[in-house]
Amino acid sequence: MKIFYSEYLKNYSSYTFSYAVYALFEKNDSLTDLYNAGFLPYAGKSEYESNKTQKEIYYLCRSLRVNINKYSLNSENRRIEKKAEPFNIKMKILPKSEYLGDSHFNDFCQRYADERFKGGHMNKQRWNYVLNRNCGTHVFSFHSADQVLGYVLAGIDESSVHYWFSFFDTNYLNQFPIGKYLMLSVINWAEEKSKNYVYLGTCYGTNSLYKARDFKGTEFFDGARWNDDISILKSWCKQEDEDMESDRYKSLIPPS
Repeated sequence: MKIFYSEYLKNYSSYTFSYAVYALFEKNDSLTDLYNAGFLPYAGKSEYESNKTQKEIYYLCRSLRVNINKYSLNSENRRIEKKAEPFNIKMKILPKSEYLGDSHFNDFCQRYADERFKGGHMNKQRWNYVLNRNCGTHVFSFHSADQVLGYVLAGIDESSVHYWFSFFDTNYLNQFPIGKYLMLSVINWAEEKSKNYVYLGTCYGTNSLYKARDFKGTEFFDGARWNDDISILKSWCKQEDEDMESDRYKSLIPPS
């Protein structure tokens, strides 16, 4: 992978000069190489609206993963499965290519995005860009009788799964936690297939902590390594709901 940096905010008063860190996927890379290094696939506006959409760009962030070697069902997982039992849900997994040009699939995902996505609207241009990224390899589909309940666009390689985008019928939210069920089902599938890790995206702010609370074996990328001390993660997420006066390194330096 080729690493590059992009200058961002500056604060002379605290001597803080930030850079965003990116990686370019290269020929001999694997998805696991990038995810293990703390990167996730970038699908932001500047990329899909530019002429550079053929490039596979990844961004460094605080991401979260489930270490399958430490994973097992907990009481919350069993509660979710019990709630879903009456719907007799069946899951299928197919290569993404099976869904390209599928109008029902595209319309279903678009409706969900219009209703639920915050901050990054998934218009058709962006959705087409996401679908054509090499990091999205398969689609998990969930059915109850003849009714589609949801889809998950995922990246799968020999040792890991990236749970990238999920879409579901929000009419079921009042009957059982369908979003959590989709995530749990993909993690269980990864365990059955002897994968090592399931990557669950970013984890910033207390609203994202459900991912860490709901699954055993969670770890987060702390900027240097994968860290399984979830108490630190909770502390950081709580701080992000408030105004941080400086970066974390400077906050550890005692005042002179």
